[in-house]
Amino acid sequence: MAYFMPNRVRTWRAAVSISKTKYKLAVERNLIRRQVKAIMREQFCNLNAVDVLVIINQGFLELTFKEKQTIFLNLCQKLQELDAPKPK
Repeated sequence: MAYFMPNRVRTWRAAVSISKTKYKLAVERNLIRRQVKAIMREQFCNLNAVDVLVIINQGFLELTFKEKQTIFLNLCQKLQELDAPKPK
């Protein structure tokens, strides 16, 4: 799940939220956080002035890295559609 909001900064910013009740070990939470941020750096380079909050649900750790990339690619495409200037 992801929430986004325009910001006043000229670049995109991201936060990753992972519940301690779903992933009890800090090692798992840090691994997920590193993977998500790496994918976002790769995919979100064209976005401008957007804050993104990604909330990780249970089962994310079981996905392959390729599946995670696909999920974030779809998210990035949706954000780019919303970020694009609207025709008048």
